[in-house]
Amino acid sequence: YYDLVKSSAIRLAMALGYELRERGVTAVAVTPGFLRSERMLALFGVSEATWREHAARDPHWAESETPLFVGRCIAALAADPERWRLNGSALASWDLAERYGVDDADGRRPHWGRYIAAQTDQRWAELLDQVRGQFAREAPAAQIDADRATLTLHVGGVTRPVLEPELYYSKPEALIAELLGLYEKSVGVTS
Repeated sequence: YYDLVKSSAIRLAMALGYELRERGVTAVAVTPGFLRSERMLALFGVSEATWREHAARDPHWAESETPLFVGRCIAALAADPERWRLNGSALASWDLAERYGVDDADGRRPHWGRYIAAQTDQRWAELLDQVRGQFAREAPAAQIDADRATLTLHVGGVTRPVLEPELYYSKPEALIAELLGLYEKSVGVTS
C-alpha cells in the first residue's frame, strides 16, 4: 500500500501539471527524506534535543531532516519564476535543497538520496560477497554476474532480481539458498 500511495501522488502531480499547465499552475510531487517528524521522534523514543545521540545507535538518523526542511524547499520552489520547468515532476527535498541552496533548521543540508545510495552499494557488495562465497563452496563451476544498476544476480541461466528492501530486511542466507536452488534446478542437480 505504501508504494501504491507514493505512485498515486506522483501520478496525480503529473496529471494536474498537464491539466493546469495553460493556467500557469505548477503541480509537483515532493517527498522528504528520512523525516524527523514528531511521530518519528516519539516512535524511536527520542526528542529534537536528543536525536543526534540516537544517531550513534542508528546511523540513518544522521541524514534525517525536519519538516521545516522540506517546507523551506517547497517555499524556494514556489518563489522560483522558472518553477514551471518542473511542472508534473516528482521531486525530493534533497534535490530541491541542492537546486536552491536550502538548509535545514540546524544549518545542515541532509541528502537522503546520496546517503541511501551509499548504504545500498555497501549492502549489495556484502550480499555479492556472500553469494560468491556460498557458490564457491556448493557450485564452484557457476558463473556469477551481478548488475548493481538493476540489483540483479545472474548465475548460469538463472536471473534473480533483488528488491532494494531485501537488502535491508531479508536474511541474505534465504536469498542465497533460493538462488542456489534455482541454479541447481536449472542445471539438473537434485538433492
